[in-house]
Amino acid sequence: MTDPTSPAAATPEPTDTPTRRRVLATGAAAAAAGVAGVVAARPAAAANGGALVLGAANAATAQTSLKAGTSSPGLYVANSGTGRGIQVVAVAGIGIATQSSSASHAGLSAVNGAAAPGAGSALAAVGNRNYGVVATTLEATRSAILAQHLGTAPADYAAAVLADGRRADGVQALADAPDRYAVWGIHESGGDAVVGSSNGGAAVYGAGALGGFGVYAEAVDRDSTALYASGSVEVDGDLVVRGTIYCRNPLNPNPPAPAITSAAARRVSARAARRAERIRAARAQG
Repeated sequence: MTDPTSPAAATPEPTDTPTRRRVLATGAAAAAAGVAGVVAARPAAAANGGALVLGAANAATAQTSLKAGTSSPGLYVANSGTGRGIQVVAVAGIGIATQSSSASHAGLSAVNGAAAPGAGSALAAVGNRNYGVVATTLEATRSAILAQHLGTAPADYAAAVLADGRRADGVQALADAPDRYAVWGIHESGGDAVVGSSNGGAAVYGAGALGGFGVYAEAVDRDSTALYASGSVEVDGDLVVRGTIYCRNPLNPNPPAPAITSAAARRVSARAARRAERIRAARAQG
C-alpha cells in the first residue's frame, strides 16, 4: 500500500491519453513553423539584400555601397598572408575608380613600406597590349606626371625617372606649341643639364626640318660658351660662321680659355659611363 504523504503519491503519473498527444503534436508543429518562418525571412547571402558572408563567395546584381563619416578609413582590409590585400576585376569596365575632391590630396595613394630596397614598387601597372600608365591634366601650371627622388645624398644609380626602352626608344617627347620644348633640362647646382652616352652610335642626335636647327646652342653671357667639344670635330657639309674663328696661331690667337676644361669633360664621360652601367644592371634585374 502506498503512503499518501510521499511525493510519489502526491504527483500522479501522466497517462498517455489522446488529448495529451494532440497537445504535444500541436506544440511541435508550431515550433517547426516558427523556425521555418525565421529561415524564410532571412535573405540568401548570395542574393541582393543579403549579408556579406566571410570566407564564402558572394554575388549580387545591384550596387553595394558603404558610406562613412569618419577620419579613419571607411573600409579597412588587412591580409597577413602572402596574398593580395584586395583584388578587383572588371570584365567590361574600369577595374577600380578612385576620386578625391581635395586640392591637397591624391585620388589614389600607394605606399611600399619595405624597410630595405628590392624589386618591389609602390605602384605597378602592366598594360599588356595597351598603355601601362595614362596621365593627363588640364591645369596650365601643373605637369601630368611629377617624379621626385627624395634621397639626401647624390647617387650614381638613382634617378627621379628611369626609362628602359629595351627594343624601343627609352623616352619619346612631343610638343606642338612653337614656343615650347619637347625636352627641357635644367641643373640648378651647376652640373650638366643633359648628358648623352652611346656605345658606337650618336650620344645626341638632332635633325632640323622646315628651316629649323638640328642642334642649337646659345651662350647667354660673356663668361659662357655656347658649344664646347673636347676632341676632334668632323663636319660633313658646309660650315657657316657668322663671327670670328679663333685658332692657335700667331695671326689670330685664341681668346681666353673658357671655364670648361678637359678634366671636366672626362668627368662628364665618367658619369655617362656609370649611368649606362646602371641601365644595363636594371635590364639584368628586369
